[in-house]
Amino acid sequence: MPCSAFAADHAIILLLALGLVTSFALQPKHHNITIVGRRRYRTRNLGKKTSKGKKTSKGKKTSKDKKTSSSDPPTFTLQDPNPKWLFWDSDMTATITTLTRPFRETREGLSGYLTVPLDYFDAASPQITLRVSSFPAKSQPSKGALLFHCGGPGSTDDCVLKGLTNPPGMGDAYDGYDLLGITQRGMNNPEPGWLKVTPMPTDSPFLGCPNGTEFGPPENSTGPYDLFDFTTCDCNLPEDTWNTPLPTPNPDPGNQTQRLYWPEFTESRNRRCYSSPYWTLTNDAGKTYNFLDYVGTWMLDQDLDRLRAAIGADKLNFYGFSYGTAVAGSYAAVYPQNTGKMILNGNVGTTVDTGTRESLFNYGEAMSQCNTKLIDMCRRGIKGTDSETFRNSDGKNPCLAGGHDDPYEALTTLWSRLEAGELSAPTESGANFVLTLSIVAYYERITTYDQSGDEWIRLIEVFVRLLSDDAEKSKTAVTTILDEVCNYTWYYYDYCTSAMTIQLAFSAASLMTWQGIGHCVEDAKYDVEGISQCNEQIGNYLRDGDLPLDGFVCRNTFKPAYKEANEL
Repeated sequence: MPCSAFAADHAIILLLALGLVTSFALQPKHHNITIVGRRRYRTRNLGKKTSKGKKTSKGKKTSKDKKTSSSDPPTFTLQDPNPKWLFWDSDMTATITTLTRPFRETREGLSGYLTVPLDYFDAASPQITLRVSSFPAKSQPSKGALLFHCGGPGSTDDCVLKGLTNPPGMGDAYDGYDLLGITQRGMNNPEPGWLKVTPMPTDSPFLGCPNGTEFGPPENSTGPYDLFDFTTCDCNLPEDTWNTPLPTPNPDPGNQTQRLYWPEFTESRNRRCYSSPYWTLTNDAGKTYNFLDYVGTWMLDQDLDRLRAAIGADKLNFYGFSYGTAVAGSYAAVYPQNTGKMILNGNVGTTVDTGTRESLFNYGEAMSQCNTKLIDMCRRGIKGTDSETFRNSDGKNPCLAGGHDDPYEALTTLWSRLEAGELSAPTESGANFVLTLSIVAYYERITTYDQSGDEWIRLIEVFVRLLSDDAEKSKTAVTTILDEVCNYTWYYYDYCTSAMTIQLAFSAASLMTWQGIGHCVEDAKYDVEGISQCNEQIGNYLRDGDLPLDGFVCRNTFKPAYKEANEL
C-alpha cells in the first residue's frame, strides 16, 4: 500500500525473527515491534465552527455557544450503541468463566451481534450478523475503543481476552480502554474456552465444510479407499466431469504425471467449491449472492468501521497480532481519518513457530526428511524446469556442483559455507549482506510446502547455483532467497525483516526489536526481564501516547547454557 494511504495517529510495529543452527540451538535474532507516530493535519477554514468560542467569517456560532436541539443526531456509546447496527444481549454477558489462563481478574462484559450488509454498495443485499464481545473501560469516559485481532487468517471475538491478560511490564495499560473483539465473516467459534458469550449467528455460512460432510471410512470395510469414501463436501472433491485418477496425497516430486495431477485437481475442486449452493444467500427480491465474494480483509475493514460508528467512537485503536497487523494496516489505508493508535505485533519474515523444545525437534526432523528427499532427487538425476537440467548435455549431474562425488557431500558443503558466512550479495549501500543458515532454512521451509513438486525442483536449482563456481550465478541465487524471505528490505535497509516494509507505509513510525524467539512479542517465561522492556514501551504508549525511540531494542537478558541434544 502507498505511504500516503496511511494516517494513523500512532502505531507500533513489532518484529520477531528466529535463527536456527544445525544443532537446532537458538540464536537470538531480531524480533520487531513498530509504533507509528502522530500525524498532524491542516484543514482550510471554510467558515465552520472554531474551538475557541469565536464566530467564524460566516458568523456561525461555535460549539460552546450552540444549544442542543431535538434534531441533533443521537450520541451513541459502547453501552448504548446504535440499535440498528449493534445489539447487546442482556441475557448473555461476556464473562470470564475460568482462570486457567493468566487473566488478571474475573470480569463481566458485553456480548451481542453487529448487523452488516453483505455488500455495502448494494442496498438490496442480505443483512448478516457478526458476534462481538467487549469489556468496557474500568473508568469512564474511556480513552477510546481498542480492538484486538489475533491473526488468522481469521480472528474471532474471543481475541478480546488479550486485554484481560497481564503480560510482564504492561501494568494497567489496557484498563482505560473499551476492549473489543469481533468474529469476522466466515469464522466460527461457537464456544470459546474462556469466554461465556452469545451463540454464533446462523444467517451466513462458515468457511469450511458443513457438519456431517466429512467422516471416517465405511464400517466393516477394509478398503481400498479413495477421497469419496471420506467426504461429500463440495470443497474437498473435484467436479463431476473429473475423469482422471485422483492425485496421490503425497506425490513423488520426480514423477511428472503425479505432479501435474495436483494443479488440475485443485482447479477443479475450487470451481466445484465456489459453485456449491452452501455459499448462496438470497435477498427479499430473490436475487442470489455468493458469500465467498464478500469475505476477506477489505470487507472486514468496512465491518470494523461500522462497529466504530455503532458505539460512537471517533477513532478505532488497534492491537494486531500476526495477520492482525495486515487488518490494522488495511483499515488505516481505507479509513485514515478514523484510525487512532496502532500496535502491529509480529510482522515476521524469518521465524519458526516454536513454543516448546519438542516443536524445535519436530521442526528439525521435518527439515532432515526434506533434505533427504532433495538428496534422493539429485541422485536420481531428475530434470529441472528450465534450461539447466539435472542432467547436462555431457551427462553430468549439476547437483554435484563444486566437484563433489555425491549430493549429500554437496549439501553438507553448502551448510558449512552458510555457517561460515561465505555467501552474500551487495546491498544498495554497497555492503555485503550475508546469507545465513536460518534464512535458507526458512526459504526451504516455505518452498517445500508445495505439493506439486515443481517448487522442490526450483529449490534444488537455487541450491545448485549457490554452490556454483560461477560467482555471478551464486550471487543471483543469494539474491533470489533474500528477496523471497526478506521482502527486499535486505537490499534497501541492510536488514532482513518484513516489518520494515510496513514501516515504509507510515510517515512516522517506531520500530521496536525483541531479541527473543517466537512469533509475536507478548510473553516470554524464559526471560521476563527482557520481554518487560518491550511491554513497558507499549504500556507507556497506550497510557500516555509516548512513542518509544525508533529502533529501540528489548535485549535478551537470559543466557542459556549450551547442552547436548539428549540433555534438553
